[in-house]
Amino acid sequence: MMSSFRDRRLFLLLIPCINTINYYLTYSHIPSGWRLPVTFLIDTLQGYAAWWMIRLLIYYLKLRKVVKWTNYLW
Repeated sequence: MMSSFRDRRLFLLLIPCINTINYYLTYSHIPSGWRLPVTFLIDTLQGYAAWWMIRLLIYYLKLRKVVKWTNYLW
């Protein structure tokens, strides 16, 4: 169904990289400890969730356009 989109592998690698750059640019001192991996994991999961929602919206809009277009053929 959504196999026409070929961005899964790209975003599986790109979102953690963007998150790492975000941490580097945002914080002047990154402390070691348990909070860093936990906040990094939470931020990365939020990035995946946002990406997935946008991806579903694009798919829905694409499907809606195709359905409206085929209705005009009848």
